[in-house]
Amino acid sequence: MRLNCINIYEDITDATDLSPFRIEIKNREGESRKTNRLYIDNGEVKTELLPSKGLSPGEVLFGEKPVFWEPPIGLPDPDKFDPNGNKVLINGSHLPGFDYLETFMGGIEFYGLKNWGMPLNVNGTVLPLHGETSNIPVKEVEVVKENNGIRVTGSFIYRSMDKNNNKIWYLRGDELYKVSQSLFIPDKGKRFGFKTTIRNITNETLIPDWGYHITFRPEDGSRLIVPSRQAELRGGGELPSDIETWHPAAGSSVRTEVGVIHKQLYSENGRSFILLRYTDGAGIKFSFPSSPYFQTWFCNGGAGTKEFTYADGTPVLNKNWDGQGIEIGSGPVDHDGNIDNTVNYRKELEAGEKKEIEFETEFLTAAECDELEAEIIKFRKNTY
Repeated sequence: MRLNCINIYEDITDATDLSPFRIEIKNREGESRKTNRLYIDNGEVKTELLPSKGLSPGEVLFGEKPVFWEPPIGLPDPDKFDPNGNKVLINGSHLPGFDYLETFMGGIEFYGLKNWGMPLNVNGTVLPLHGETSNIPVKEVEVVKENNGIRVTGSFIYRSMDKNNNKIWYLRGDELYKVSQSLFIPDKGKRFGFKTTIRNITNETLIPDWGYHITFRPEDGSRLIVPSRQAELRGGGELPSDIETWHPAAGSSVRTEVGVIHKQLYSENGRSFILLRYTDGAGIKFSFPSSPYFQTWFCNGGAGTKEFTYADGTPVLNKNWDGQGIEIGSGPVDHDGNIDNTVNYRKELEAGEKKEIEFETEFLTAAECDELEAEIIKFRKNTY
């Protein structure tokens, strides 16, 4: 079954039995008609996909437990967004490449592909913060009922965006990559998988610079536990005594952000994981491919702050940036060479070649978390 993500009035009934899943396309009040949300629900897992943001997963519930953060902004219209714009001011100053900040709201956001990290000046051209992929829309998705679950897949073309051909920004330039995003939810169990496929559709060898931001819903005292043997404060300085626990801001007007770079993560068959543990003992196991760059990210406060504003002084953030998560990527977010050189990673994609990046998210009981945390402690013993 194929669904048009723009036309929310399309009849989504189909001869194929999708049970136990229910699928809906809805538009949230106050948002553009081009920014609809796709909901997939089997009773245990309720998932929201955002077609206008490259099919990023948005809100996800395991039962009644929210997995990802509550974003501080609404869903942006990709046709009105300019990744190379200069609308957002940082502490009152125009710094090119930061307009992405008015679009950051997905639970899993895919970045790149010329630059996934901080803004980068290349021969006088600024490559914007986190690139363009998280704001390129998917116009149509395919829904396939498999033997043990359901799969929803959508694709977009990533172009060079270096030619003004009187088209919308994401339709400009030469075609470089085909990007497919795919969500899989099993019939039963509180878990889901998400996969990105990057295919080089040119006749040349390319080096995709990709990354992700995964932002979980924190609670006071929740811990993000990483099986690593080395940790350092992003940007340098003394590592805090507690690099796992999230607490709310003392006051919402000030935003606090801490990033901790981890290296030598536990890896089995090329995959690593983290454990997000809630105060009731239960938690989330999130697994991902071992990657050259990995950091944990803790943020709180910031509602109405003057840190990020528009030219008229209006704050970009309507709510607190309360998040606890990770960033992974093919290279360092700060372009400073600070990566984990123990990870075996091949940068190049030959003509026609593809790269798959797959995540698994699973809810664990308190007893299962006890067992997994014990394994983590054993792995990293005497390393901090």
